[in-house]
Amino acid sequence: MILDEPTDGLDPNQKYEIAQESIAEWRRKRRSSISTHLLEEVEAVCTRAIIIARGQILLDGPPPNCTCARAITMAVRLGIPLGSEGRIRTELETLPDVAAVEDAEDGEGHALLVIPRT
Repeated sequence: MILDEPTDGLDPNQKYEIAQESIAEWRRKRRSSISTHLLEEVEAVCTRAIIIARGQILLDGPPPNCTCARAITMAVRLGIPLGSEGRIRTELETLPDVAAVEDAEDGEGHALLVIPRT
């Protein structure tokens, strides 16, 4: 069974009911796949999570690993002039709420990906 955004548009009580009861029950009876943007939903009902961005797999593993994925999904892509990345990277890395700064060469121009602490 493939579920696409199964709790989209539901109030918090309905989301909990669907995630904790219905999806868990379906999972016991048959294999299921869920497409969602809600990491809380993944952590509540899934045994395996695959996070894909721009056609690349960023994470493939058990949901407890989603804490690192949460940081990636909260990252900020910062477009920068070519040649200035060293100075800008150094300044960004000194900020207390920045966990990491990575290159983000992706066809949209040169950028840095700023990953926050979770």
